[in-house]
Amino acid sequence: MAPLGLIDIGGTTIKFAVWQDSTLTRHHAVTTPTTKAAFMDLLQREVEQMKAQAAIVGVGISSPGAVNQATGVIEGASAIPYIHNFPIQENYGNIPWMISENGMGVAGEERFLDKQGVVQDDYRIDFMKEHLTALAKGIAAGSNCQGYFVWSGIDCWSWNHAYHNRYGLIRNDIHTQTKTLKKSAKWFAELGERNGF
Repeated sequence: MAPLGLIDIGGTTIKFAVWQDSTLTRHHAVTTPTTKAAFMDLLQREVEQMKAQAAIVGVGISSPGAVNQATGVIEGASAIPYIHNFPIQENYGNIPWMISENGMGVAGEERFLDKQGVVQDDYRIDFMKEHLTALAKGIAAGSNCQGYFVWSGIDCWSWNHAYHNRYGLIRNDIHTQTKTLKKSAKWFAELGERNGF
């Protein structure tokens, strides 16, 4: 199996890792730079190192900037400019890469439940739509992106927030283990059926 590289762009840290035959061979994390120039410089250095070790680069984009816990709206930095300007196509021979995770966590999502028990997570739909629109523009311009994965399909436990924040397209009631589709799950399914917006 070819070595795989991953860049995970989060709110306060960026993690870099390389796997060879299911073994983690390189891993470290750095504090997210506060300027776009510093961010791009860091990515350029890291991708150059990964390029020598890995056949494909996965890019995980959660929610740089802070998610307003009251509204679910991202305030502060957005990953959108970084997708538009990610230097893989121009600087690295347009190697194959993928977005290995893209999503956001919101605390207290129960407050967005409607009378039918469906989480009305329009904030998550808007977040994914912005990123997918940017990705579509990159692909139309020739970027060799091979895939896009949602983070996460179902509400999951987080190392940083346990079950405080909810991340999935499917709601998991942790007390009853009942699973219900959120509004974003229906939107994402329809997006796939249409193969576009």
